[in-house]
Amino acid sequence: MNWWTKIKKWKMIPVLCMVLIVTCLSGGSGLLQDVPLDTAKHIIYQRIMADDLLTAFTRDGNAAKTKYSGKYFCVLGKAEDALSTGGGFTVNGVNKTFSDVIYCTGNTGSYTMNKGDTVLVSGEVRFTAGNPLQFQIEIAGVKKTTEKSVSTDEYCFADSDKVVNKKSMNARSLGYGKAKIYIPDSWKRAEGGIEDLGLGTADGYQYRLSDTKSSTAGNTEQLFVFYLDNYEYVKPQDMEKTWKIEKAVIENIVPNPDIFFLEWFLPTESNTYGITLQYYETAYKGYNLEFVFARDGDDGFVCFMYLYRQKPVFLDDILFTLRFLEL
Repeated sequence: MNWWTKIKKWKMIPVLCMVLIVTCLSGGSGLLQDVPLDTAKHIIYQRIMADDLLTAFTRDGNAAKTKYSGKYFCVLGKAEDALSTGGGFTVNGVNKTFSDVIYCTGNTGSYTMNKGDTVLVSGEVRFTAGNPLQFQIEIAGVKKTTEKSVSTDEYCFADSDKVVNKKSMNARSLGYGKAKIYIPDSWKRAEGGIEDLGLGTADGYQYRLSDTKSSTAGNTEQLFVFYLDNYEYVKPQDMEKTWKIEKAVIENIVPNPDIFFLEWFLPTESNTYGITLQYYETAYKGYNLEFVFARDGDDGFVCFMYLYRQKPVFLDDILFTLRFLEL
């Protein structure tokens, strides 16, 4: 049986049945909104103490560079001095003063630097080349705070006071333990297994997000997260053609869609948190659909399908779920 024959066999058993899904949808109207789930456009920062970063840097600068370079952190520290070049300042530890400092460079926004302020600085970690090595953060956001400590289990956006603790989220396994997602408590009463609900054959979950708040009634918003195993449908030599697999999945779910797939089915791609994500969007019967695929090595992939008609209400929660994806 060749690859395309297997895809045809796959299409006979729907991954997700859009007829059933659309039947479940409540009212709602409005223009389609372009709100892609691209993690590179909506970065979530892991909270960490400047003390911990500077301790690691003081012990072994090169090892710290290997561990932290390119990571996205919200750092709690003490503001020291404005940079002589302007557009930034240095940060030291909250509980201990180090001879080394973190150089926070870029636009400080509305924050006016005062020496001794306790601050939260969000941004991407970088290191200068040469000797001496410098620990830098490219500022995405900065604000004064009264907090005394933060935990690496905590995550936030640069421009929001909302903090999510990963340990407070609820783990869900996909692909019979091959992958894991984390959902907030509020999603549990709107959760159903895709196969249990008769919505298709995929191993995963449906989240009727607009059912979780009375204020969102009539504004249909749903998320489907599922895992598909490559070995059921694809020959080993075809596994590198991920766009073909993804295209087959989307066409399986959305027959004859109103196609405006990005780049003629060449996906938008990002690798913000160490997992490569591929993005597509389309429309179906007036609803906006966004697809995010995460490849799980040679085994398979996780797919997030986000469906809404009006302006999304639950985008932030979904972005946190993407942030905590484990493969």
